Amino acid sequence: MDNPQAIETTSAHAEVLQTLRDLTRDHLFFFRVEVGRVLLDSFFAGQPAAYLDRNPHKTVSFLQFVQAQGDALAELGLGEQSLRNCILTSIVVATLPPGVAEPLGLTKVVELTRLSDPTARARLAQAAVTQGWSVAELKAQVARAKRVHVLDADPETPGLQLPALPEPEQRPPAAGRVAQRLESWSRQATELTEALSGLDANRLTADQRGRLTDAVAAAEAQLAALRRALVPPT
Repeated sequence: MDNPQAIETTSAHAEVLQTLRDLTRDHLFFFRVEVGRVLLDSFFAGQPAAYLDRNPHKTVSFLQFVQAQGDALAELGLGEQSLRNCILTSIVVATLPPGVAEPLGLTKVVELTRLSDPTARARLAQAAVTQGWSVAELKAQVARAKRVHVLDADPETPGLQLPALPEPEQRPPAAGRVAQRLESWSRQATELTEALSGLDANRLTADQRGRLTDAVAAAEAQLAALRRALVPPT
């Protein structure tokens, strides 16, 4: 029989672990953007165009820095390609509408670096946030925008703007996948039932009793909803 204290400990650990994951993700995002900003300011006068310029005669101070400080950079886990990715990430974040970069997160912002048109980037970023696109969905839209090769220079002029984004495809859930998830939920419910049976009701605080009662009521409501979902429509 499960130890209720162990269950509470596992739950507390899960909360701490999720917090650490969030901090790591946010820190990595901030780190990439700030590294890119420092490099852009130091070697390209803070100008994205100077970095993106393909002129072979442009300043080589950045490459000189990478070559001269290669060993020291390696100790920081930074190579030339990772530094370039940081610069691109910083450029993209600076051109996105306010409040969009943070909800997107680092992985989706990196996908947007593959798109050179800042107008199209901003449009896709906004759509990704409002429509809740996954990384795969955003990647597909970036690839689509790159194939179109049009400019959104004048929204009033037909042919100059990107085609309207399609609505996210609504696919019916796979019955087998739903059954697997329900079976997993059932096993967890069995384990929780055994854990609840092992509790000493006389030692529960009022708060604990209330939380457990509310959780059981919510589970009962979900079970009733599941039963209704299995009834064929008439």
